[in-house]
Amino acid sequence: IVPGCIIGDLAARGFIGSFSSPEFPITAEVRPLSYVVTAIVMFGVAALSLLPARRAVRRINIGEIVRERSTCGERSGPQGRFPSPVAIARCVR
Repeated sequence: IVPGCIIGDLAARGFIGSFSSPEFPITAEVRPLSYVVTAIVMFGVAALSLLPARRAVRRINIGEIVRERSTCGERSGPQGRFPSPVAIARCVR
């Protein structure tokens, strides 16, 4: 965040300075509190964007997934000659 604030400040001063003239000087003024508020808002948005992924990860049942994956090569059809449709559907996911 700190390098981004420094680079952003320099870029803002450069862009605003390009509109400045000797007759009408324009300067970029940014209060330090603006950087603090921006950093807090960025962290808040990042935390909110992690909530859906966190909920999805909590719902994963690792034991069930391991059992499903371990039966993919299993021959469970009539007389063990070919996989059952259920086993194929599990493996396709």
